[in-house]
Amino acid sequence: MKRLIGNKNVLECIKRNGKYWTFKINENPEVEVNIDGQTKLIKPEEISAQILMKLKQSVENVVRKPIKNIVLTVPAYFDEDQKNATIKAAEIAGLHVLELISEPSAAAYAYGFDQQKFSDTN
Repeated sequence: MKRLIGNKNVLECIKRNGKYWTFKINENPEVEVNIDGQTKLIKPEEISAQILMKLKQSVENVVRKPIKNIVLTVPAYFDEDQKNATIKAAEIAGLHVLELISEPSAAAYAYGFDQQKFSDTN
């Protein structure tokens, strides 16, 4: 979905990558899914929101606290439209995005935290 979400050149993306995908997509872009025998068209933002909702549930089960605020990582090549679509997906999932950081930056942060001994971090 990250190739489709907020992408201005969606037709070119579908033409170039569509043969590798296991799902059908139209030019709007909307993904064709079967739910209880019915075919529905769902936007990439809505699919990303479903994934975020599932992740939110999993995290809440572990920490036993409600999750409302998040920091999301996005690929370094995402433009503003793709970042805005990602934020929209989080809002659909009932989450408030505090910050968007690029995946390379997130990896650097994780490495830095792994190298230090912090006693009171979340």
